[in-house]
Amino acid sequence: MKSKTLLATLTTIVVLAACPADTNTGAVDGSMAILILSDQVYTRSTNTDNIFSSIITYDQYNNDLDISDGGLGGTGNIRNGRINYIIENPADAALIPLNVDNAQLAALNGFYSNFNISRNDAHIALLYLVTTDSIDYTILTRENIKSILNIFSMSLEITSETVSYIYIDKDTAITAQGSQSTYPLTDIPIDDFLTDYMFNVTAETIDLTAQDINLGLKKGWNPVRTTLTIKLRLNVSNIEIDSISGDIRISLGDSSSHKWTLNTL
Repeated sequence: MKSKTLLATLTTIVVLAACPADTNTGAVDGSMAILILSDQVYTRSTNTDNIFSSIITYDQYNNDLDISDGGLGGTGNIRNGRINYIIENPADAALIPLNVDNAQLAALNGFYSNFNISRNDAHIALLYLVTTDSIDYTILTRENIKSILNIFSMSLEITSETVSYIYIDKDTAITAQGSQSTYPLTDIPIDDFLTDYMFNVTAETIDLTAQDINLGLKKGWNPVRTTLTIKLRLNVSNIEIDSISGDIRISLGDSSSHKWTLNTL
């Protein structure tokens, strides 16, 4: 099984999801003045032995690691496989003006258009947590990736959810118009992902729908959830994948189903 998978490739489309975090409150829907992170840490692997169960598995991490927020001003670490981190207001030097580029929205051009930010005097900070003493892992992501085989529709559905945290110093709304387009599979290694399956990929494109963005950010730390769903239609008679479609949604909120996961860049 090659290391570069379909999900790893497609999730790079959604750059906004690259600044991960979580809180110890389980489900989070509003902003927080103080961000407290406390949870079990996991590692992720892929197992294609049984297509009828999720091919993505999570295993508890039980060791110690030091982490850094790149100078935002928070403190924390990983001890006995649990992350503990706290931050209130980011350092003044870490705040940057809120615009399309700084919010990493420019990377979504082509999927979204008509970006609108309700005010031009807001400042933000994006939380990235990285390991500082590991040769195996470089970044912590808050995620939940799972796959479901639907035998009635003969499709394999893979959903990748990631949660980011954005600090903002003033209440601000961000909106954008989504689109529905067809993209070539030239740079998406479907065969790498399905190398252990008896399915050939005959589809040459992916039909991708980006849902409209409507984020009402409140002063403080805001959880931003990005959901990417990919559906592969299986043609059993010809043992092939003949259709691929996808859906991107960006919204506010977090869930206890998401897991702190050690990853490499």
